[in-house]
Amino acid sequence: MSLARYADETPRQRWLHREIKWRYRRSRNTFVKIVNLRKAEINMLSDHRYSRFQLPNNDEGRRMMRIMFDHLAQIGEDHCRRWADMHAPWMAENELDDLIDDVGPGKRWSAIALGKALNLTNDDRVRLDIRTIRPIDRTKAQLEQDRKTRDAERKRTRRAEDGATPRAQSLQQTQPWKALGISRATYFRRLRNMPK
Repeated sequence: MSLARYADETPRQRWLHREIKWRYRRSRNTFVKIVNLRKAEINMLSDHRYSRFQLPNNDEGRRMMRIMFDHLAQIGEDHCRRWADMHAPWMAENELDDLIDDVGPGKRWSAIALGKALNLTNDDRVRLDIRTIRPIDRTKAQLEQDRKTRDAERKRTRRAEDGATPRAQSLQQTQPWKALGISRATYFRRLRNMPK
């Protein structure tokens, strides 16, 4: 669908044509879920970075707004307008219309590119529990190692809560029979024969 056919229409009408085209080409499975997750995570990051939950009236604020609009436009123009009313009340209506028209149907960001554009550090990612955007100061291998470390710690804590003896404190590791000067078999035989 060429936009030249609709040159005499208003920006809203052009947007509706783009939305119809986009709606028929998009996959409805997991993409919408990712967009909603990313929307929430970018929202948390902007709320964390800027005071009073409002973007600053400068280039940095407009850049953050453009990134957010790339995600919001994929679920509807009205989402862009509501978000702008809350986070950028300083923006003039015509500038907002131009930005929404420029964004069009939005852009699908990769996790790496979005992390670079947002200048997301690993400390902010962990503090805000951001999971779909990759930080700029960690590689994929480092993130995988971090995940494995957290997973091992969680499992260790769960085993301790269930009453399991940690490996470092097990009889096999402490080997108390050596301190008594007896064999392993003798130690366990004595344990077995002790009155209960």
